[in-house]
Amino acid sequence: MTIEVKQVSNSSPFEETVRRILREELGKYYYKRMGFGDFEYNILFYKYGYGPHFVEHVVDPRDDREKLVMADPHFRRSAIIYDLKGREIEWEYEVPGTTISANPHMARMLTADVPEIGAEAGDIVCPDRDNRWILVDRDSKEVKWTLTQDDAQLAHDILLSKYNDGFIITDYLSSFCRKVNFNGSVAWDLDAGYAAKLSLIEGASPSGGQTNSFGGDYLVVGNGDAGFVIEVKDSDGTIVWRLGDVWGAAGLFWTFKPHSAFRLGMCEVDGNLTVIGFEAGGGIVAVDKDGRPRWGFMKPYTMLPERVYRPTTFGLMETFQVFPTLWGTIGAVDASGKYANRVVEITRWPRRTTLWTILSHDHDPGDDGTYYDPPLETAEWDEVYITFINVGDNPLDYTVYGSRVPWLLPDDYPGHWEIVDNGSVGAGDIVNVLVDSKWAALRVFGKRTTAGSGSRWKIIVTFVRK
Repeated sequence: MTIEVKQVSNSSPFEETVRRILREELGKYYYKRMGFGDFEYNILFYKYGYGPHFVEHVVDPRDDREKLVMADPHFRRSAIIYDLKGREIEWEYEVPGTTISANPHMARMLTADVPEIGAEAGDIVCPDRDNRWILVDRDSKEVKWTLTQDDAQLAHDILLSKYNDGFIITDYLSSFCRKVNFNGSVAWDLDAGYAAKLSLIEGASPSGGQTNSFGGDYLVVGNGDAGFVIEVKDSDGTIVWRLGDVWGAAGLFWTFKPHSAFRLGMCEVDGNLTVIGFEAGGGIVAVDKDGRPRWGFMKPYTMLPERVYRPTTFGLMETFQVFPTLWGTIGAVDASGKYANRVVEITRWPRRTTLWTILSHDHDPGDDGTYYDPPLETAEWDEVYITFINVGDNPLDYTVYGSRVPWLLPDDYPGHWEIVDNGSVGAGDIVNVLVDSKWAALRVFGKRTTAGSGSRWKIIVTFVRK
């Protein structure tokens, strides 16, 4: 007996109906899902020969449809609008210019009219290849406004100011972040090494009871090898919060070639997170106000014998951008395609991870000593390593205290705190303290062994979740 098996073609009415429902009713891209271990993501955009470095997920004011606004500085050298429902590139504009080879590094859609520069909702602002920031008419693709700065070397980002009274701009090689008026005059100027991408901090809710701000209005990312993220005020460019590697300081975090960041959460009492993307091997980490990592993944940045971006084991290779989606998830742009970059939506974060924070970077704890506060919240981690590296000329003493009480109050110290480990670190020596039992928190204290005999140390904390 012969059994005939009929296959349904990809163009069958049933298949087309399913695709249409997924596109139009669910309103999201009919995506491919990928994963490495317990890290999973959907591919929102991937096309051979396209290399977006920047993406924002917006509702297009022209048709109220969800779009990805993308910038491809190296492959297409164009600004792109991608329709998520229709799964098609609906608009593309190659930026003009001959001065530099790679731009636009970002492109943003104006979601409301800006009459001061003749912009209509839906128009695009981006940098071009002549180091100008330009406004592109969505319909005619004509440049109808330009912004120039005499010292521009690699025009990078442009963001409409929070109060619609100018633009915030960055230049990667001139290392500036500036607020400029619509006529090009400078309202304030900030030196920000290898200034890269910007993101808006919306601020307080109408009631004032919730906010995503630590006192500023924008995040600015510096794309150095051990770069930084800073939060600045719209009024005068004052830095109100900084995350990064600062010599001689305490309470830091390694941001290896960060290129983008955004603020996540609308919490009371400064409980928000800053989500950062790393170019050096790829990775995404969310850190709290004190620079303590909460979730995500990253990897060591190895420059021996030479600088190489060695990829993560989770499939990311060089993460150009992280961005919030309109669906409440986190998106990312990564260089992990075949002659293309991928735009992804992360759907599952790995539990297994190793993250680091820096309690001291060549800091001298002094004669009276220093508590490297706030205490390390360790209950959610399987193992915690504290590494003391004395890079000075004299010994330093350390004490690691632990508490099993989950409510930590100043008046309770040192009542329920126990000594987990203590000792001395000689000049040039290294001491590792492994804490694998379930303490609620650890508190690290250090001081000079001999008064008047200054020294400096690094204190590195490694958090491991298996």
